[in-house]
Amino acid sequence: MSCRVDKRDVIDAVSLRDPSETRPVRVLLVVLLAVLALVAAIVAGWGWSLPNDASDQSLGPQALAIFLGMPGAILGLIATGFAMPSQWRRSPAAGPLLMGLSGLAALGAAAGYLAGALPTNPSGAAWLFQPAFYGIPGIGLLVAAPLTYVARRRRTVEQQGMLRSGQRAVGQVAEVSQTSMVNNVPRWRIVVRFTDPWGATRWVTKHQTTWDPPAPNQQAVVYFNPARPDDQRHMVVQW
Repeated sequence: MSCRVDKRDVIDAVSLRDPSETRPVRVLLVVLLAVLALVAAIVAGWGWSLPNDASDQSLGPQALAIFLGMPGAILGLIATGFAMPSQWRRSPAAGPLLMGLSGLAALGAAAGYLAGALPTNPSGAAWLFQPAFYGIPGIGLLVAAPLTYVARRRRTVEQQGMLRSGQRAVGQVAEVSQTSMVNNVPRWRIVVRFTDPWGATRWVTKHQTTWDPPAPNQQAVVYFNPARPDDQRHMVVQW
């Protein structure tokens, strides 16, 4: 008597490797995609610096560089976000990391433009606008990335302090709706209703990026400053 397994069945598997750990191969893939995006941005910038012959109907070096570089840089950054391990995408560093990579790609486009323009016009200033157009936002993104990460880490420390010393109230999830996608993970708007110790009913709205949002009517616990029960920004909600 034979036992036939339907391929459509879901079979649980036991692994000798922790599925939550970050594998080196995945990290290497992220680095490779980020480097490819940077190289593509440099190629696009170099293509923008080349002279454009309107009478030439063929796919010249300028058109080829821009055609390959611009989509390559954009798709490379998107693929980098997709390739990130799930632990990275859920961490406070995911957004700042992609922000920094975008700034680096913008600087790469500016550098590519300069590399193509300087040999042909070393003393002119007409080519300065294009590098500044990409270089200044690139520098801004590179500066904003670590500042954003520091702000998010500070927010995490504040939340941990609220969990230790805040007033605790049991509430209920009143509304759950998806608003967007962040680093390929759904972002949710979650409204929780609770009653404070003084008998007032309050609603707090939180936004969370997760694959596992709470269900409506699910119990939630709210931690807040008893001296500022209306301070939503510093409230911590768990479900």
